[in-house]
Amino acid sequence: MELHAGHHTVVRLLGLNVNLDTLIMAWIVAAIVIVVTLLATRGRSMVPSGLQNGMEMIVEALLDQFKENLGPKYGQVTSVLLTMFLFIFFANEFGLLPNPGVPFSSRRTI
Repeated sequence: MELHAGHHTVVRLLGLNVNLDTLIMAWIVAAIVIVVTLLATRGRSMVPSGLQNGMEMIVEALLDQFKENLGPKYGQVTSVLLTMFLFIFFANEFGLLPNPGVPFSSRRTI
């Protein structure tokens, strides 16, 4: 039995082998994070609604966790941790979409 992580388009970039499809997906997810963040902060108001409300709920919940776990200087790393959370969250959600290049009938289950 052979296990593999799938087939990737590999290119040589600055002497390194890079999975091109993984790199493209990372850039797409980064663009989605930027767009969602810009849309959520575009028309800020004191009484949030829509996307701003959802983002504020997520940020406040995470800030509470950071404050508990990191102590009084949690504010120094919040922007990095929030960005990492959003990137990983959207990448995981994007990874649930089926791959259009592989039909469902030919996928193997182990």
